[in-house]
Amino acid sequence: MRRFVKNIFVSSLAALVLVACADFNLFDGLKKASIEITGNTAYTVDTKGGNITFDLTSTKDWTVSSGQSWCKVAPSSGEKGTSLITIDVDENTTYDERNAKITFKSDTVTRIITVTQKQKDALLLTNNKVEVSDDECEVSIVVKSNMQYTCMIESSVAEWISVSDKSSTKGLKDSELVLKIKKNEGEKRQGKIIVRGGDIMNGIEETVTIYQSAAKPAITLTENEFVVG
Repeated sequence: MRRFVKNIFVSSLAALVLVACADFNLFDGLKKASIEITGNTAYTVDTKGGNITFDLTSTKDWTVSSGQSWCKVAPSSGEKGTSLITIDVDENTTYDERNAKITFKSDTVTRIITVTQKQKDALLLTNNKVEVSDDECEVSIVVKSNMQYTCMIESSVAEWISVSDKSSTKGLKDSELVLKIKKNEGEKRQGKIIVRGGDIMNGIEETVTIYQSAAKPAITLTENEFVVG
């Protein structure tokens, strides 16, 4: 009789353990999904590209997708727990800023990280050399740029060359430099205009050289008639 009771007790205890394990697994399966990301949810990367790393902690298995081919994520999926995430960003060879959305998903929960990459800076002139006659004139030069730029004139030629311009700051857009050149009353001359975009250390610089012809030869008479013997 005692053996029978003991067997019943052991069987009941084993069944209780199994039920408890089943309940635990069931609870684990019903646990609400959550995703926690260390660091920022928005990153800015320079033109050359690079990589971003951070930790992701999830209560369930997760997957990730990138909205752009130039922005790659590894690993592409993972199990519950903490994982090290790496985002590799390719070099931007375009003249426009670009953006990518990195979407992490676990069950019905999503987390999004945005990556912004700076554009390739450009400062392109349609002409770097201008030749004009001695007469007063205006010359237009088209500037293709996606950043702000400034025009600097050599002090030695500022008295006969002036510039008006418009600036472009986003996308590779056209603007116009208008050079106003005064009439030349003397010898042939030349001057330079420097177009600079970006900062002093890492900016882009282009030079426009203006060549103006000498004044046309002329004979000046003080009288209308001369009597010759």
